[in-house]
Amino acid sequence: MGFIQLFLYPNLRNLSYLGWDPHYYRLFSTLFDPNFVGCFLVVCFILGLYLYTGAKSKLYSIFSQMLLLVALLLTYSRSSFVSFFAGLMMYIVLTKKWIYFFLLLLFLFSLFYFPSIGGISTEIGRMWSVTARVTNWQEGTKLFLDSPIIGNGFTIRRIDNSVLFILVTTGVIGLIGFAKLVMYFIQSNFRIKKQLLKTTYFSILAALFIHSMFVNTLFYPQILIWFWIFIGAISRS
Repeated sequence: MGFIQLFLYPNLRNLSYLGWDPHYYRLFSTLFDPNFVGCFLVVCFILGLYLYTGAKSKLYSIFSQMLLLVALLLTYSRSSFVSFFAGLMMYIVLTKKWIYFFLLLLFLFSLFYFPSIGGISTEIGRMWSVTARVTNWQEGTKLFLDSPIIGNGFTIRRIDNSVLFILVTTGVIGLIGFAKLVMYFIQSNFRIKKQLLKTTYFSILAALFIHSMFVNTLFYPQILIWFWIFIGAISRS
């Protein structure tokens, strides 16, 4: 769907009046946001590394993984690129499959030579979005300091950082509860019997956490649905 969208509907600027970001020649698919699409592609790719070991058709699996990487590049989402690096690096270190390190190097090399089809909006070194994000974090920090214990409630404006979002909306009390939930997920990892599945689970957690430092990934419904289905599938296995 994302490739079709990029070909038929590459410009989201006409929906700016509805609150959507004016993405131009970026793969935003049906989520209308390349950052969240990028995160979705990252976790699917890491899961695909695990599924590859049991795939009947290795060629089909490799082709699917390559499509995910091309789609990820077309999002031009730097938060997703960093998330991909963190998740795949975690997978490489834990599995000792250093052959994937060459894939990681190839991906990093592609970032600097991949065509910027949308002009300034798709340049890897664009600074205007960095400035906007830093400003958003500064505003979020000020809101947190206004009510640090119990927060300001969930009607607050968008915060581009999941941890900061928790602090702003629910304060330190909410962050403590969230920390307990994170510890539960980490402890659950040690109860998984299959070593490769355990590694995949931990790598996906790392990728999601890193991505959530740049956008509010941990509270995005479509990502949450995918994650809870993944958790349920692991529990069944």
